[in-house]
Amino acid sequence: MGKFEEAVVAPRRAFARVAGIEVIERPAFLQVRHRAFRTGGYNEVAHCADEDVEIDAVIAGYRARGLAFRWYVAPDSAPAHLAELLLARGFRVVESLALCRDTSPVDGPGDVELITADTLAEYTETMAAAWGIDPRPLIAANEQTLASEHHRLYLARLDGRAVGASGLVMFPRSAYLIGGVVRPEARHRGVYRAMVARRIADARAAGLELVTTRAIAATSAPILQRLGFEVVAAVNSYHDRVNEDFVAMRTQFEDAYRQLTHEAREAFDLACAERALAQHDHAIAKRLLRLARDGAPPAELEPVREALDATIERTRGAEDHPMQIGVAVARAVMGATQAIQRGLANSDNLPTSADETRTAVYLATFVRTQDLDAAEAARDAELRWQLAQLQT
Repeated sequence: MGKFEEAVVAPRRAFARVAGIEVIERPAFLQVRHRAFRTGGYNEVAHCADEDVEIDAVIAGYRARGLAFRWYVAPDSAPAHLAELLLARGFRVVESLALCRDTSPVDGPGDVELITADTLAEYTETMAAAWGIDPRPLIAANEQTLASEHHRLYLARLDGRAVGASGLVMFPRSAYLIGGVVRPEARHRGVYRAMVARRIADARAAGLELVTTRAIAATSAPILQRLGFEVVAAVNSYHDRVNEDFVAMRTQFEDAYRQLTHEAREAFDLACAERALAQHDHAIAKRLLRLARDGAPPAELEPVREALDATIERTRGAEDHPMQIGVAVARAVMGATQAIQRGLANSDNLPTSADETRTAVYLATFVRTQDLDAAEAARDAELRWQLAQLQT
């Protein structure tokens, strides 16, 4: 059994295939995106060994959607100076280690239980509180993770109170410890160790001889090494900066948007799409938008969507920047009109058509200029315009 393969390579696919996740994979490259997790989680470049990777284009895909993400760099990553290239673009590094251990027992007394449907809400609340994140996008994702045959979720208690959350992913030859976190007030009381011990015991019971994990070098890694884990490789994560002004404006926008009636949301979304098309023209998208605005039935919309899909496919990777700009906007308009037809404008679900058009404006600007800062400025200007419309 290759320790590098199990501790470094296999965990790149430890994510659960939850609704809304976008997996982008090609030879020597793997990344995931999820719009609901805007400040982290499900947004990462899990592996890149592509010497010709267009780093700025990958970054633009996340920043266009306002998503914070991380880019993992391991010994088998490429290009050779990937870490330096990310640091030059404003990323910050978190030094992490891939570790492994056999499944012999660990002494870790504590109350650690497998999650059931009845305790899922408590698990989600504990996880969100311990990580300091919004619990709302976690609810649906945890429900689907619980249903996965490869994932197990655990809740740790101290004096009967839920204080820790963690997970275990079963691979064919090893088990991967993931997401172990403890509420701040319960730390340094053996909870983390107890969660490690329980998961190792479950891996052993499943017939596996190796457990692996990834840990921050300065915090959890020393604890794990004291429990017999050995270092396999450094796997550092490089975190993209989050535009704080944009995040604050987006929060204002979403609060105002949720106050609109269904009819007002639909009118606003269509206005945003029309504004984007006025700036970046595309004839097929205009046709689709007009049909959606006029309330055309799905049977009439479908052929236009198919034509737009064909156009997108033909121009993917083309050198004709004006056409790419039009297609970027067209794709966003298509997503916007589909959302309206599905009735999402009558719920609190995002992304909205306004979200889609912000993304389109960003991507269109980036395609034209190849400048990340210019694209962010265009996206922010679009958000300011949208926010101003909602506040008047």
